[in-house]
Amino acid sequence: MGVVTTKTGDKGTTYLKDSVVSKGSFRVDAMGTIDELIANLILTQSITKLDRELFETPIKKLIEIGSYLAGYKEVPDFKQTTEYMEKIIMSRREAYNGFIYPYDDPRNAQINVARTICRRAERTIIRLHEESNQPESLLIFMNRLSDYIFVLIG
Repeated sequence: MGVVTTKTGDKGTTYLKDSVVSKGSFRVDAMGTIDELIANLILTQSITKLDRELFETPIKKLIEIGSYLAGYKEVPDFKQTTEYMEKIIMSRREAYNGFIYPYDDPRNAQINVARTICRRAERTIIRLHEESNQPESLLIFMNRLSDYIFVLIG
């Protein structure tokens, strides 16, 4: 096993590709929230047993976003994944009965938790965008992803 503890972050900083930044920065906050969202989407799929593709497609894009935010990749291409999510959203619009609170339903409650984490991730990306201009396609993707997660309730 490789090195897990380097002790270089003990003073509140972390390394990105080309720089050392505060762990309290908007960029690191966004990266951490994206990581939390990925973990929660994996948990959600394992609890709900919904088709893995419904989760793997956006998770792959979230991993690319994390790499982009850390400086290791160029801006991901969101077009195909956003269109995929919009197709699913449109296919489930007939079942939409307004906002629901899924009491007594652990499966749908877990999806709702994932949706709220996604909304928080979106807010962290917006704060980062206000500090250092981010691509509009990233903002659109994050907004669409929370809608996508919402329509999985059902």
